Amino acid sequence: MNKYERLIKRWESIPSKHRNSRLAKDMAKEVGMRSMLEVLIAAQLQFLKSKKRIKSFAYEPERWRYWHKVSHYTPDFKVVYTNNDVDYYETKGKMTKDVRTKMIAVKKHNPDKSIKMIFERANNKIYKGSQTTYGMWCEQKGIPWAEKEILLEWIKK
Repeated sequence: MNKYERLIKRWESIPSKHRNSRLAKDMAKEVGMRSMLEVLIAAQLQFLKSKKRIKSFAYEPERWRYWHKVSHYTPDFKVVYTNNDVDYYETKGKMTKDVRTKMIAVKKHNPDKSIKMIFERANNKIYKGSQTTYGMWCEQKGIPWAEKEILLEWIKK
């Protein structure tokens, strides 16, 4: 069991009524991450690496430039597949207007980078009263997405 799996096991042992975002952030910091969703994805990537389905992965390995309000973006994970192709995974709990605007700008200014989104809850609406979910928004923008797990179809051989 790797460090990510141990942390997830501890998280799941806490009664759900005592789990909150502050506790999640504090626990994620124990392994150098910002959220339990990132820890969950890291555990999946570690498993895929142990099974030789991916070559390597790194957490927040690069900063990319883009032109909008903020000038740099750091993807959550860089994944190198066994065929040496590279994808970047971005995990999100909330998809605010600022995040959506940033992701569009990042994609526009880094067309050579392959970004995939992983949501905690892909069926959340992008804002109150909207009919558009996080997943639908990604589909409209041409961004592959998943909910809480890496899709096996993303893994390149």
